[in-house]
Order: sequence, then C-alpha cells, then structure tokens
Amino acid sequence: FYSTLEKGANQQRIFPVQAFHNGVAYFTVSVQEGQESKNYVVSSKKECFPCTTEELSRRGLSVSRLPPEGMQRRWDQRQLSIFLQGADVFSLADLQNFINVKLREYVELSDERHFHCLSLWIIATYYFRLFPAFPYLHITGEYQSGKTKVLQMLALLSFNGELLTSTSSPASVIRLVHANGTTCCLDEVEHLWNAQDEHSRSLQDVLRSGYKRGVSVFKCEPGKKKGQFDVVNYDPYSPKALGGIERLEQALASRCIQIVMLRSTNDVLLNKEVEIESNEWSDLRALLYPTALCSYPAVEEARRSLQVTDVIGREAELWRPLLTIAKATGSQSLIDTIIALAKEVRDVRRSEDADSETQKILPCLYGMLEGAENAILPVADINEKLKRLGLCTKHSQTKHIEGKKKRCYEIKMSSVQEAAKRYSTSLISPEPVTSVTTEGEEPP
Repeated sequence: FYSTLEKGANQQRIFPVQAFHNGVAYFTVSVQEGQESKNYVVSSKKECFPCTTEELSRRGLSVSRLPPEGMQRRWDQRQLSIFLQGADVFSLADLQNFINVKLREYVELSDERHFHCLSLWIIATYYFRLFPAFPYLHITGEYQSGKTKVLQMLALLSFNGELLTSTSSPASVIRLVHANGTTCCLDEVEHLWNAQDEHSRSLQDVLRSGYKRGVSVFKCEPGKKKGQFDVVNYDPYSPKALGGIERLEQALASRCIQIVMLRSTNDVLLNKEVEIESNEWSDLRALLYPTALCSYPAVEEARRSLQVTDVIGREAELWRPLLTIAKATGSQSLIDTIIALAKEVRDVRRSEDADSETQKILPCLYGMLEGAENAILPVADINEKLKRLGLCTKHSQTKHIEGKKKRCYEIKMSSVQEAAKRYSTSLISPEPVTSVTTEGEEPP
C-alpha cells in the first residue's frame, strides 16, 4: 500500500492534449489508421505513442483526463512522419515571420504592431497550459473590416482552433474546451452581450471563467442510472478570440487585447477569401507543431526568466504569454515593440477608466476629509462602494450630527491614500464652486 502511495506521488498528472513535464512537451494529435481515427501523443523528443492511460502510465505520467477519439486532424500525417524521422525544424523567429507574412496577405490592421500581436498569440496558444492566465483577443472594427476573416485564420492556425458563433450552446463550448483544449474563435459577440436570455448569460459566464487556470465549471449530468444525476467538473481554460463591432462589457474587456480592424482600400485584400480547405493552412500548421515542440526549452527558459516591470497587475498578466514568445525568438526589437504597445494600451485603459465611479469617489472622499486623519461621515453622503475599496472595515455607527442621529462610517485618510495608489488615482481636492456675478446683480 505504501509503495503504491509513493509511486503515485511521483507521477505527474497531465492533460495529454497539451502537456509539459520534465523538459518534454507533449501534444495529442489525430492519426488515421485504416478507416478509424486514433489519438497519438507526439513529444518534443520525437516520440509517438498511443494516447492511452496505460501507455502514459508506463512512461511515469498520470492522466487527469483523456481527449475523445476522433479529434480534428490538425497535423498532416506526411509532415508528422517527416518530423518523427528527424527532419530539421524552423526557429520561432522564422515561424513568427511566416505567420506575419500570411496575415498581411489577407487583412489590413489599424496598427502594424498588431500583426506581431496576432502571430505571437497564435504561437503562444501552443503553450497556453504553461501560463496561469492567457489573454483573450477582441477583434473589432466596422462592418466589412475583416473581423471574420481574422477569426477564420486564428481558428485555422491556433492550437486546436474552432470558429464558433454567439449562438453556439454554452454546453458545447465548455465541452470542446474541456475535451480538446480548444482555441475558441467566437464571432458576432455583440449579439451575446445585447441578449439577456439564459443561454447568453451562461456563455458569458464561460468566457469570464475561462481566462485563468484552476477555475472550474460544475454541471449536473445524467448519471448511468435512470433519474440519477452526477456533478461533473469542467475545465473552461483555453485561448479565446472574440469578434464584434461593439465594445465588450468591462469585466471581459479587461481580459482582452484589442485588435482594431480597418476596412481596406486594397481591392486585392478585399477580394481575397480564406479558403479553409487550402493546403496553405495545413502546411503552416505543419511548421507550427514541430517548431512549438522543439522550441519548448527556449520558451520555458524565457517564461522563467521574464521580468515584466513596465506594466503591472492584470496588464502584466495579459502580455506575459506574448512577451515570453517574443523573448524566446531572441529578438530584442520585438520585445521592445510589444512592451511599447502594452504601455500604450495600459494608458488608454486608464484614461477610459477616469470617469468610473471608483476614480470619482476617491478624490471626493479626500476632499471631504479636509486634511483630517479621520472623520465621521454620514452614510447618505458616501458611496456604497467604500467596503469594496477597502476604505472601511467596521460596521456603520449611529452618531449625532447637527442634532440628528445618522448612520456613519469612520474613514481614515491613510486608507484613502492607499486605495488611490492601488487604483492609480490622483488625489486632488475638488475645487470649491464660486459664482461669478456682474455689476448690479445679486449673487445666487
């Protein structure tokens, strides 16, 4: 019994669709065997073996879950065979350049740096399970600006990509992600946020929860016996790209890197359609898979050594995967480009947040304290967000103010100053309102 416990403790539980363990990367791919499709695991050591619990266990790997048989075939078998026979692979830098060139053949972007964002994001999807969080993309722009075209290319090139619409059922989306680590490219998301039905709310919850690792979605599923239901734990974590015209709601927008599309004046780009059956996409994926596998040590080293200091908090979390891949390419100019873009996006977000309730209440409270270390303020005069901002921890108290009993909170200046620092708010006391009168007029 004790030897069994010890043996189990030494096994790493992995999701073999995309896994990294002891310096080795693993991808599960679908292989055609006669009339059937079988799942095989391909490693960065150029091994290929059946994706079964027994085979993985024999190699010292414990499986958290297996992907279903019949996965979409993403790696051309002829190219897979060439890789397993020891063929050389391209560098990450070359691969990123190839993807950039391909994207430019189809679309025009408002910022040239966004081509780097898209290509780095595509490559990063092959490593998404290395990161505690993975940024969403928000592909936005006016009608006929190429949003759907970008989503099509992302679905064709990203790790296990699928092009979906806002009418896709939440159950199907969560099962796709749980089973295959699917990169979900969701089009027409404005319909999702405009609707208030249960379907839309459920899909919104899936999107909000799938940004970070370790979050679970629980669902009741029919059990083996009639009338019996089992609680099933689903993993919603995967890369996601959202396309739409309108702005996203704030919680989801904070999880996104926004890519703005322009309606092109180039007739060649306007008329060039994405042919999903074209070999150009399978040929590019045949470069992505082997390069991603063999570049894993460089990516892992970049991930561990990357120091993100120019942006902090959620912004650092968003850009870390892209900066990691940029560092792994060895291009300092590419790193500098992404950092500069990240700082610009941060500044834009801050300016957009300037009119938020949080940004308004802190300077007001600062002014109400009038320089005092603390003060008793009536509940009616302050906002209910005080507790959320960490400005008061005690319950409200009844105090006599101007001869009347009022419920009050005690607010400390140090708490306001600390909250302002956290929310990057400038504490400037509101200017007193003065009236301007002309000669002969009575002041109001």
